[in-house]
Amino acid sequence: MVESPTLSWLNVGLGFLFILFDAILSATLGLGIGGSLVVAATRCVIQLSIMGLVLDKVFASDNIWGVVGIACESSHQL
Repeated sequence: MVESPTLSWLNVGLGFLFILFDAILSATLGLGIGGSLVVAATRCVIQLSIMGLVLDKVFASDNIWGVVGIACESSHQL
Protein backbone atom coordinates (compact mmCIF):
# COMPACT_ATOMS: atom_id res chain seq x y z
CA MET A 1 0.00 0.00 0.00
CA VAL A 2 1.32 3.43 -0.95
CA GLU A 3 1.58 5.87 1.93
CA SER A 4 -0.16 9.15 1.26
CA PRO A 5 1.73 12.39 1.82
CA THR A 6 0.95 14.40 4.91
CA LEU A 7 0.55 18.15 5.01
CA SER A 8 1.69 20.14 7.99
CA TRP A 9 0.65 23.61 9.07
CA LEU A 10 3.98 24.75 7.65
CA ASN A 11 2.76 23.70 4.20
CA VAL A 12 -0.50 25.57 4.75
CA GLY A 13 1.43 28.66 5.86
CA LEU A 14 3.62 28.50 2.77
CA GLY A 15 0.54 28.31 0.56
CA PHE A 16 -0.97 31.25 2.43
CA LEU A 17 2.17 33.29 1.69
CA PHE A 18 1.40 32.92 -2.01
CA ILE A 19 -2.15 34.13 -1.40
CA LEU A 20 -0.81 37.06 0.63
CA PHE A 21 1.62 37.92 -2.19
CA ASP A 22 -1.27 37.93 -4.66
CA ALA A 23 -3.31 40.17 -2.34
CA ILE A 24 -0.44 42.65 -2.07
CA LEU A 25 0.04 42.55 -5.82
CA SER A 26 -3.69 43.18 -6.27
CA ALA A 27 -3.52 46.19 -3.94
CA THR A 28 -0.46 47.53 -5.75
CA LEU A 29 -2.11 47.24 -9.15
CA GLY A 30 -5.44 48.54 -7.86
CA LEU A 31 -7.41 45.44 -8.83
CA GLY A 32 -9.47 45.38 -5.62
CA ILE A 33 -9.62 41.60 -5.22
CA GLY A 34 -7.02 41.17 -2.48
CA GLY A 35 -9.44 41.22 0.45
CA SER A 36 -11.85 38.71 -1.03
CA LEU A 37 -8.92 36.48 -2.02
CA VAL A 38 -7.64 36.35 1.57
CA VAL A 39 -11.15 35.74 2.96
CA ALA A 40 -11.75 32.92 0.47
CA ALA A 41 -8.41 31.27 1.26
CA THR A 42 -9.05 31.50 5.02
CA ARG A 43 -12.53 29.99 4.65
CA CYS A 44 -11.09 27.19 2.52
CA VAL A 45 -8.48 26.28 5.14
CA ILE A 46 -11.06 26.33 7.96
CA GLN A 47 -13.63 24.26 6.06
CA LEU A 48 -11.13 21.66 4.86
CA SER A 49 -9.61 21.38 8.35
CA ILE A 50 -13.03 20.69 9.87
CA MET A 51 -13.85 18.15 7.16
CA GLY A 52 -10.50 16.46 7.72
CA LEU A 53 -11.21 16.12 11.44
CA VAL A 54 -14.69 14.70 10.79
CA LEU A 55 -13.53 12.23 8.14
CA ASP A 56 -10.60 11.15 10.29
CA LYS A 57 -13.02 10.16 13.07
CA VAL A 58 -15.35 8.37 10.65
CA PHE A 59 -12.63 6.31 8.99
CA ALA A 60 -10.90 5.57 12.31
CA SER A 61 -14.12 4.15 13.75
CA ASP A 62 -14.00 1.15 11.36
CA ASN A 63 -17.76 1.44 11.03
CA ILE A 64 -18.79 0.65 7.46
CA TRP A 65 -22.19 2.31 7.94
CA GLY A 66 -20.59 5.63 8.84
CA VAL A 67 -18.55 5.56 5.63
CA VAL A 68 -21.59 4.48 3.59
CA GLY A 69 -23.67 7.25 5.18
CA ILE A 70 -21.16 9.93 4.22
CA ALA A 71 -20.83 8.49 0.70
CA CYS A 72 -24.62 8.47 0.24
CA GLU A 73 -24.98 11.99 1.65
CA SER A 74 -22.29 13.40 -0.63
CA SER A 75 -23.82 11.71 -3.69
CA HIS A 76 -27.18 13.40 -2.96
CA GLN A 77 -25.54 16.82 -2.98
CA LEU A 78 -24.15 16.39 -6.47
